[in-house]
Amino acid sequence: MYEVIRIPEKLTDAGGRWMTDIEIQVGDIVWVKHMSSLSAPVIFDDKDNEYRLIEYFDLVVAKRVNRERHLNNTTSKYLVEDDIVYEVIPLNGYILVEDIYVDYKEKTALKKRVKDPLRGRVKYVGNPNKYYVYSKKKHMDLDRGVEIKQGDIISPELYQMNKSIENRKYLEEDMFAKFDGDKKYFYLQRPDINGIFRN
Repeated sequence: MYEVIRIPEKLTDAGGRWMTDIEIQVGDIVWVKHMSSLSAPVIFDDKDNEYRLIEYFDLVVAKRVNRERHLNNTTSKYLVEDDIVYEVIPLNGYILVEDIYVDYKEKTALKKRVKDPLRGRVKYVGNPNKYYVYSKKKHMDLDRGVEIKQGDIISPELYQMNKSIENRKYLEEDMFAKFDGDKKYFYLQRPDINGIFRN
């Protein structure tokens, strides 16, 4: 996690991933993909303050102090910590999803709670990306018309059969959780979702 001190003027699709809008502001706290954080160029100023140059496409979510809302007037895109209201802004079209736990009956007839490998519950939803770039071609509107709402039960894309849990990209490790207390979220984009289950 990092505090934003400078923002690019614009984005291009030269990185070959997708095109999106810049949604962060100076002062936001952002969560970055782990490996991208480790490999980011480091800059020191004359006071030995350390800064990292992070690609916008490697940002997952921002948390912004919201000074206009009261605790009794929060909505699904806000969270409260130590009496401070934060706005949650998933970036780059990402969706933050909670694990679902189910009872699993073993041969011994004992039940235990395990993560459902095929489903998760949507907690925070980012704006759709404008388009994705594959093999230097633009594939327009892949996110448009795909309506994902908080509380939806979704089925993530299975990268390897029966190994979907191991492939989930979690926002934080348990011991370093700072985004929303001890709550754990994995993140994905709309093309990574196979289906939605609604009542």
